[in-house]
Amino acid sequence: MNKKKKILLLFVISFFVFSLFMLLGKNDKCDKKDNAICTVKVEGHKLELTVAYSIEAQMRGLMGVTDLKEGQGMIFVYDTPQVLSFWMKNTLIPLSIAYVKSDGQIAAIQEMYPELGKPDWELKSYPSKEIVKYAIEVPAGWFEKVGVNHSTKIKIPKALR
Repeated sequence: MNKKKKILLLFVISFFVFSLFMLLGKNDKCDKKDNAICTVKVEGHKLELTVAYSIEAQMRGLMGVTDLKEGQGMIFVYDTPQVLSFWMKNTLIPLSIAYVKSDGQIAAIQEMYPELGKPDWELKSYPSKEIVKYAIEVPAGWFEKVGVNHSTKIKIPKALR
């Protein structure tokens, strides 16, 4: 093989290796779209969050979910920071919710429990009490288990800011 062909072959192989590296290293699933999956690290623990961005997805939330594994949850993303309030309508499993400010600072964490069979007007409300941009729901007790509290800061993926 002559020198020019070797150089061309080396260039082509390098290009493909670089492209493959970029594709594997890029988290292109995380996006401000319903059901996208975003991975965040919280106090050194990996948390895979399903995105709820549209009003419909936010209203549905985790209703009807019967099992939520450790390290999984849902992130509710709002374009405008605001005071939020959640309830457990048709939610079958206990959850912890963290209200998160625009800068990733946790404003509050609350434990929420199913209230099956109650009419809507009797369901407990879980307000944020502060202006926040995100809410993260995980299995009940997860935040406490991994040492997360109101002084914890979560690095929100750029795609969700």
